[in-house]
Amino acid sequence: MIDAIPFKTRARTIDHLGREQIADCPTAISELWKNAYDAYARNVRLDIFNGPEPVTVISDDGHGMSLEEIREKWLVVGTESKTSKLSTPSKDRNGLAIRPRQGQKGIGRLSCGYLGSLLLLVSKRKNFDYSVVLVDWRLFENPFLLLQDIQIPIATFTKKEDILPALDKMRDHLMSNIWGNNDDETRSLRIQEAWAQFTQLEESDDNSKKLGFKTTQQELEETIISNSFSEHHFKKFPVWNGRHSSGTALLVSALDDSLENILRRDEDSISKQTHKIFFETLTGFADPFVKKNNAEDQKLTEFNYSASSWDGETQDILVGPRKEFSLEDLLHLEHIIDGRVDANGVFRGRVKSFGNWLEGEITIDLQEKNILGKRIDTRLGPFDIFIATAEWELMSTTHTKEELGKIQSMAKLYAGFMIYRDSLRVMPYGRPDNDFFEIEQRRSKRAGTEFWNHRRMFGKVAISKSLNPNLRDKAGREGLVDNRAAKTLKDIVTNILMESARRFFGSSSDIRKATLPLLQKAHKEVRLAEQNKKLRAQQRKKFNANLGRFLRDISRDYEDLRVLEDKIATPPELNTTEIVDEYREHLQGIRNRLGKYTLGSAPKKLGTKEEDYKDFRYLKSKCQNISSELTVILNTAVEKLNPKSGKEIAYSDLQRQARFIHQRTGLWNKKIQKLLEHESSRISEFVSERNKALHKEFLPVLDDVESGRIELAKALAQIEDRREKLDWENEEIFDPYISTLECLQERIDLSGVAVSAAEEAADLLSQLNNLNELAQLGITVELVGHELETFDTTIGDGLNRLDEKSKSSSAYSQIKHSYEGLSDRLRFLSPLKLSGDRNRTWLSGKEIYSYVEDFFSTALKGYNINLTATSSFLNFKVYDLPSRILPVFLNLVNNSIYWVNQTEENRRITLGVCEDKIVIGDSGPGVHETDQPRLFTLFFSKKIRDGRGVGLYLCRANLAASGHRIEYITNKKSSIEEGANFAITFKGGIYGDL
Repeated sequence: MIDAIPFKTRARTIDHLGREQIADCPTAISELWKNAYDAYARNVRLDIFNGPEPVTVISDDGHGMSLEEIREKWLVVGTESKTSKLSTPSKDRNGLAIRPRQGQKGIGRLSCGYLGSLLLLVSKRKNFDYSVVLVDWRLFENPFLLLQDIQIPIATFTKKEDILPALDKMRDHLMSNIWGNNDDETRSLRIQEAWAQFTQLEESDDNSKKLGFKTTQQELEETIISNSFSEHHFKKFPVWNGRHSSGTALLVSALDDSLENILRRDEDSISKQTHKIFFETLTGFADPFVKKNNAEDQKLTEFNYSASSWDGETQDILVGPRKEFSLEDLLHLEHIIDGRVDANGVFRGRVKSFGNWLEGEITIDLQEKNILGKRIDTRLGPFDIFIATAEWELMSTTHTKEELGKIQSMAKLYAGFMIYRDSLRVMPYGRPDNDFFEIEQRRSKRAGTEFWNHRRMFGKVAISKSLNPNLRDKAGREGLVDNRAAKTLKDIVTNILMESARRFFGSSSDIRKATLPLLQKAHKEVRLAEQNKKLRAQQRKKFNANLGRFLRDISRDYEDLRVLEDKIATPPELNTTEIVDEYREHLQGIRNRLGKYTLGSAPKKLGTKEEDYKDFRYLKSKCQNISSELTVILNTAVEKLNPKSGKEIAYSDLQRQARFIHQRTGLWNKKIQKLLEHESSRISEFVSERNKALHKEFLPVLDDVESGRIELAKALAQIEDRREKLDWENEEIFDPYISTLECLQERIDLSGVAVSAAEEAADLLSQLNNLNELAQLGITVELVGHELETFDTTIGDGLNRLDEKSKSSSAYSQIKHSYEGLSDRLRFLSPLKLSGDRNRTWLSGKEIYSYVEDFFSTALKGYNINLTATSSFLNFKVYDLPSRILPVFLNLVNNSIYWVNQTEENRRITLGVCEDKIVIGDSGPGVHETDQPRLFTLFFSKKIRDGRGVGLYLCRANLAASGHRIEYITNKKSSIEEGANFAITFKGGIYGDL
């Protein structure tokens, strides 16, 4: 006899298909977000609310579900809606493009059970009532309960305000799955017996002896009877707050431990690890690598997601737009692979290596490796691939220190090699504990050759369901089904990684071999430049501080010397040995202090400190002169009084000088010893810190190995990486330090050398910039001069052709006057042109004087400056190019005008002759002796404003071209004015009557 009987399904089946098939809580959330994506939501969010009974809410603004859809689809496991080929009607797509379905087996909704036990589902379809379901997933943990005996309460409501008050009745219906009811006594008896058996089974377990143990039935009764949900939990649901007309909310209480750990804000390892896994899984849920200019990509990713925890009104954003990255954040990285692999396994795309995009389309052909499947059910379709990374050591990267720091910080959060299907992430690829493409395993064997590092790369493989139907998720969402297509994908991507490392990025790459030495040299130069800049700033700060202090002190010493000078000059002050010795002691103290006022080399640009520096040099010079004169007077007085023998006096003086030297060397020794002790202590502490850094770097790796979080091969690779990094850092720190000590041992003034080199480099750079400006100015003068000549001729001709009536008008007079002024200026500009006719001629002193006087007539009159020329100058003549000689006098007189204007009265500039030399002198302050050696160097200027430092340099250059010479006069006998005096020796110059 043959019977036909149906399968009996236990309630536990739902638990097997749902919660037990999901890897972890974040993966469950991602499955529910995919459901929102399939419901054509634009926004989905997760909110975890703290409170006496924490509640998690997943809400979206998708098309929602009607009561019938919940009955026929949501409550039917394995429904055909997830596998249907029919597209979603346009009225349900909220204006969005058609989306490939993400769900595959119709069990994604059962992921709710991983979030927590009690679920309240509220869904609203446009123009339909609210549909509400209440279910506790622990009902399905009872192995003695039949699935058909469980009844889920479901209801509809027109107004949202009616939902929460009706939950009491829905909880009563839900409790009938534990206690039974009067509607069906047979079912009630089966239910009661099933729970009795389950309770007996649980109480027989050893865990029942633990403090606080509760059976599943007790937990269910407490949870269902208590009121977990409130109006507060609906505040972010778009339908509830009126922002959208359709959507679904899943409210969950009796939360999973991982969600409760998210709410904890302490720093224990469990909470931190939970946050880490949560972030790593849900960040990048929708493809962040999409191109903004790709319309198709944008259609697929018009989907926003976020996760937040709430403590009262305080929000902590866990995942969201502000905690994401985009393709734009990666395109500036120095190493990039971006392209597509076709159905034959050939990669075509573009490659960037060390910051430069390689020319043409790059191809990586893997057909010869024979890794493609032949059968239709195993074949792999085309897919996209994008990878970006950077060199991790500053000496090897094309990025700046700041850029590399940002990249490394970003890598800590977002690095990983992910897989996306139709723009949504396939779990668990990209998480640190998943290395599907075995990147770290290969790297542990040959780190340099293999190059790629899973935690230092940002990348994706993008597949589609339509082109790659053989790539399917495992039931538990723990990756792709391990079939031939998945193996082919792994082989192709692995080979692309290996081939690209060898050709473009790794230690065997020709590009690396050619680029790395240049980069390392450039970074070394940058580092030295930064150190020089720092040293210059330090020296400038020290100079300015000392200048201010020394100026105050030397001002007092100057007044003190003047008082002493008056006393010594007043007879009969030097008539006793005691008075002379007292004055000599007093004077020696001042001279000792003057010796300490050493500023060292002044910065090239003093700015506002220029006047202070000028005053300091003046006072120091005056003090030195006065002290020298007083020393001679006092020494003479000592000799006249002669109370002791000459030897005794000299010996006494020697002792006084020796005390000063001993005091100074003692102070220096004390300071040096203090610095050496401090440095010795600092270096010892620093060495200890660097050794501790080694253990700090290595211990987490050992912990990961011990706990089984990473494989030994990966750990060894990480240890090698970190050892190299630490060794490089230590070398960068200690080698320069040792080199510095060795230089000190050789008595090399490192500070002086560095400052001098830095100043010289800064000078050269400044000169280069100024030369460029000067060249541009010269070209501009040439062009403008040429144009002005044309306009001058045209305007002059036009004015001459006007009739007499027009010429008699006031307008004509104004135009003619302005034209003559411009024409006059053009006449001055013409001799200075760079090109054109260049004829030598006899140029007299009278012509030079007239030219200069006319050119500066306005300035001379405005500043009340008297420009004169001696008869000897007026009778002087030289045979040369006017364009070579006239600019010299313009520059010299222009400088004199500036400096003479700094004086209050008797402002004079004189052109004269002295000892067969032309002399240009003024009544200004003159040039300080410390500045005289640099007077004729390019770009040296003491003008606070508008000083280019070009004029005197060009004067010397212009004159030298014809064998003439210019110098600054320091001998008062050769000067014709009390201020600055410049002498020009003209080769072939004639002095006398014309």
